[in-house]
Amino acid sequence: MRKLILLISAWFVLLIVVQGQEVMNFTSLDKQTYELYLDKNWKDLVSLGKNGLDNGIDYFYLRMRIGIAYYELGNYRRAIPYFRKALVFNSKDQFANEYLYYSYLFSGRNADAINLSEKFTAKLKKKLGITKVTGIKSFSIYNTYSYNTNQKKLDDFNILADTSTNGWQNVMRNYNLIQLNFEHIATPKLRLAHGYSYLKKQRYNFFREDGDSVLYPEETYKQFQVYISGNLLVGHGFTAGLTLHYINLRPLVYYETLGTGRWPSGSTSASANPSNNIAGYFSLSKNLELFTFGLGLGVANLNDNIQFQKDLFLSVFPLGNLNFYFSSKATHHSDFLNLDNPVNNWIFEQKIGIKIFNPVWIELYGSFGEKTDFIDHNGTVIYNEFNPITGDMGFNLIVSPGKTGTQLYLNYRNQTIRSSFNYYSDNTINTINNTNFNTQTITGGIKWNF
Repeated sequence: MRKLILLISAWFVLLIVVQGQEVMNFTSLDKQTYELYLDKNWKDLVSLGKNGLDNGIDYFYLRMRIGIAYYELGNYRRAIPYFRKALVFNSKDQFANEYLYYSYLFSGRNADAINLSEKFTAKLKKKLGITKVTGIKSFSIYNTYSYNTNQKKLDDFNILADTSTNGWQNVMRNYNLIQLNFEHIATPKLRLAHGYSYLKKQRYNFFREDGDSVLYPEETYKQFQVYISGNLLVGHGFTAGLTLHYINLRPLVYYETLGTGRWPSGSTSASANPSNNIAGYFSLSKNLELFTFGLGLGVANLNDNIQFQKDLFLSVFPLGNLNFYFSSKATHHSDFLNLDNPVNNWIFEQKIGIKIFNPVWIELYGSFGEKTDFIDHNGTVIYNEFNPITGDMGFNLIVSPGKTGTQLYLNYRNQTIRSSFNYYSDNTINTINNTNFNTQTITGGIKWNF
């Protein structure tokens, strides 16, 4: 009995000592982190605060101080989970909501920022200049000009001497593309975009049918395109997207038989022969602290064939902000020129983004693999050409003044494109007479954010 009383007494003494140590640790941690906060010693504050969390001490002000420390260090992505946890302790705290809102914006996570702002008080919305969450959010216009730099190759182009094979071959000389885009916020979780484009292309076009050959060195080709896309914030940092395209092609059909001569002679009648193609792209993406990863699935009937495309992509933000980042994408593309014999290609794309100085960014990119009848830029761009892009590199220059709501955009790309004579054999398209051409492309645009 006496031993039992001594054991119970020892237990109570130990319990009191442990509780006293916990109180002392909490008090010490709170005092030291507050002093580091006042001294703006952000790195030591992060280290000490995380050590406190590892030891089981967790409360609103500790989470806020760590989050603010990361924010002041410019590591907005790492700050996000600390502000979110602070709001679990106190969901109505205005400073926590404000810090979290800007952390989302400066991380490029606009969808999360918009969804969060819907819950703000009228006072906080006024402070942040948020007048209306839904409605038209941006309008942009872009103009692209591309030209073939190998004029001598075009002038000396080698036409097949064999007149028995039916088929066609074309080479782009130049094109001009105009694009208009609108973005809407339908609900705090749903962003809609739609765009319209008009393409006018001059191309070298040669075709042969039933032994008759026709060559038009400056054929004009037109294309109209409309797309609509929606991105739904399914959960925190988790987005589902769907993009649909309608493409109206207007190639020319010629009414003339010229034999096998090199250049056409006599009168030629031509009229547009419209055809319609559609394309769709579905994507899922998830934001983590320093990563964004996702997948995409595309399907189309470009050039009246069937294409399937599967994408995996990963973006990394080593500094937790948009000052430096890189993105990688791997694509498996299948073009069912014949359902029994699809043409399969792997394409790898790499992009590196750097903030040169405020407010100028540059993005350098390149791709490896052959692109033909390809869906790009998360489903918003279509490359519907038989001639594959075999080399692609360039850069984007983005100027985004913070308070003007205007973004200026300049793109340059250098591409190698392979032109081939295409002909059908056993219900499959085959190619001969391969020739590589180089194109230079410049795009300029402006975007107004409202």
